[in-house]
Amino acid sequence: AATEAFIPSPPSLIIRTAPPPLSHKYEDQIIAALSLDLRRYPRPSRYNVNTNIPLQKTQISTQAIRLLILVTAKTWGLNHYTATYAKRMRVARAASRLISYDNGYLFEFSIRSIMRWES
Repeated sequence: AATEAFIPSPPSLIIRTAPPPLSHKYEDQIIAALSLDLRRYPRPSRYNVNTNIPLQKTQISTQAIRLLILVTAKTWGLNHYTATYAKRMRVARAASRLISYDNGYLFEFSIRSIMRWES
């Protein structure tokens, strides 16, 4: 009886390229967030044209607000391996400004606080 030798097929050629930076995908959202005016009163809602956002009396962030800022910043590329320090700070500031605006805070949260929340 003839024995058949097992000959493995050659491995397929896989070309790995670095994924594009995430911030390019979300650049329009980052620009829009940075352009929000936190000093505007009454503050119009971005989602419902006929309503205004009530302003918060406190400047202390809740755990839910911190989580929203971190999730938004990470989605926009805060921890992307190709992002420079300046790009990370810009993304953190945009996420902070967006969430602060939508939740009625008078000021955005400190970028350094955002980096501390992550650890």
